[in-house]
Amino acid sequence: MQTFDRDRTKVLESLNQNQISNITNDMKNIIRGRVKDASATNRVFAEFIDIAIVLSKEKFFKNKNLNEVANSLLDLIEKKKIYFGISDHVPCTIVAGGIQKDGKTYLTIIAPSNWGSLLREDPDYQMGSVIYIASHCKDYSNNINLKEESKKVQERAMSFEAELINYLKANKNKVKINQYQESICEKFPNGVSSCTSHY
Repeated sequence: MQTFDRDRTKVLESLNQNQISNITNDMKNIIRGRVKDASATNRVFAEFIDIAIVLSKEKFFKNKNLNEVANSLLDLIEKKKIYFGISDHVPCTIVAGGIQKDGKTYLTIIAPSNWGSLLREDPDYQMGSVIYIASHCKDYSNNINLKEESKKVQERAMSFEAELINYLKANKNKVKINQYQESICEKFPNGVSSCTSHY
């Protein structure tokens, strides 16, 4: 699998047309229920949900902002408003909105096929990806157009991720963060409260 820039806000911009086409085809297959490897998909989905559940529980993470945003993701899954799949072509976990034939909107989350391995290699970064996606889910639940308000959507997602990093720094002996994570912590030093795009 190709190595990509770890900056979640820039990585999609770096994709070439062929990569975008492959991801689009994977997304269409996920929506249509044409999953190549159901057991691998279910395994990644279970791990992804496990992280979201842990982040949503105050007994594990004593931070209401993180708890609430993680619950936004879990609520949509419970209401079956999210398609989830895996792909060899996505650089990181991504989320996209769409409209079904009946006019109802939905979200598709696509994780890298090796997300479980990525989680074990760098749990702090992958936990951040769950929070980042969960923020998009919160916006979606509040009828915010993810495409039209992309800049504010990204800012909110990054501020939640910065909030998570700050929490981990305060509660873990050692936190491994990369350049992207350092940059969002500089931009949102106090996490959610540093972001003016919140509602």
